[in-house]
Amino acid sequence: MNGKITAVLFIIVLILVVAVICTFLTSFDRSPEPQPTEPVEEPTEDPGNIQAVISTAAPTQAPAPATPAPATPAPTPVPTPAATPAPTPVPTPAPTPTPTEEPLPVNFESEELGSGSFRSDTGLYIDIRADWTARTVSANRVEIDVTVYLESYSIRLGPSEDAVNISLGGEYVSLATPAVQYDGNRMLVTQLASHSFRVDLPEESSNSYHLETVYNFGGTYGGVAIPAIECGGVISLSRY
Repeated sequence: MNGKITAVLFIIVLILVVAVICTFLTSFDRSPEPQPTEPVEEPTEDPGNIQAVISTAAPTQAPAPATPAPATPAPTPVPTPAATPAPTPVPTPAPTPTPTEEPLPVNFESEELGSGSFRSDTGLYIDIRADWTARTVSANRVEIDVTVYLESYSIRLGPSEDAVNISLGGEYVSLATPAVQYDGNRMLVTQLASHSFRVDLPEESSNSYHLETVYNFGGTYGGVAIPAIECGGVISLSRY
């Protein structure tokens, strides 16, 4: 009986040993086989037909192109203003020389050539009158004196610097007038202004001159607004 048990144990141990040996051999046969490498072909030395070298190495990647720097914008040109031509200076006219009076001869005697008067007609009990007288002052010149009067009844006026305007022979003047304060019932004659004009009138000749007189009243008289009062006429003179 003991001999059978021993035989069975021996068989079991043998089977286990065989199984271990088989397992070891199987694991050894499954080790990875080395992968063959492709042969590198060397170029043949043929100067007429050069062959490229075939390589399994990965191709070298070309470097990425560099990003170009942003272009610097060209500076905007600043317009140069055109030169402004200098204005042509306006020539200053030469002053008109004041005519000098001819010297009177030793035996020269002034001669009265005439006189007269011009009067306005407002119909309002207020008028102006221009009296004139003319006389010779040289062989070629005559002097005409003009005096302007105001004719009125009760009136109140303030002074003025240029209320009377007189023109004669191309000459024009503005004259001041005085204040007038009158409350009477009779006509008042007040001298407003006077001026002397000199005109050309050679000996053995005659001429006419227009006299115009304006009094800028600028007020109300007898309930009527009167901006101005005028009078004048023609002065005719002769030296024959």
